[in-house]
Amino acid sequence: MNDLYSDDLLAELEKLQHVGEVVDADLVVSGVNASCGDEVSFSFKLEKKKGLHFIKVAKWQGKGCSISQVSCSVFAQKIQGLSLEEVAGIEQADMEKSLGIQSISLGRVKCLLLPLQVVQKQTVHLRKNKEQRG
Repeated sequence: MNDLYSDDLLAELEKLQHVGEVVDADLVVSGVNASCGDEVSFSFKLEKKKGLHFIKVAKWQGKGCSISQVSCSVFAQKIQGLSLEEVAGIEQADMEKSLGIQSISLGRVKCLLLPLQVVQKQTVHLRKNKEQRG
């Protein structure tokens, strides 16, 4: 079996975590992988501490391939408790490590990174707005 479809990845696919929608969410972000049509939406309950916004609760919903679904599940678990600034620092290698993937084809990278890119895009937008307000 290819490393991409490890036993851990397949087990996660059977028991996806944090699926759903946060009631009264403070932040909702959505995105689509234009290459294959995978879709995802994240909703968050945020908590402000020391001037930073921390993710108290993260939920997601979407449809797509196994890689994007597992990536969303693991990503939602990984970012709970992190600040939006910390989430902005997550990289592809961190995502691969979280999923136990040692290598991934270029065609599947967008599936793997969909949750990260959707959330980071919004994080950058929030930080720019904060800087503009002073």
